[in-house]
Amino acid sequence: LLEDADGVLVRILVELLGPVPNQPLGVEVGPVEGGRRVVRQTVALRAGDEAVARAHGLRMRRADLDLPAAA
Repeated sequence: LLEDADGVLVRILVELLGPVPNQPLGVEVGPVEGGRRVVRQTVALRAGDEAVARAHGLRMRRADLDLPAAA
């Protein structure tokens, strides 16, 4: 999600689903979903088989705008 030079990360949401233990955690990266202009990706932190945190990232494609001159 962060590797596209034509897009900008516009939102990150982090959910803590329960206590996060002080132990090594596993990472589960979901697929990139969306279209040409907006894409979303989810990542989960796991303690064993249980998800303890989840993060969602939203990226939008950059585009130049042709704005009218100020009147």
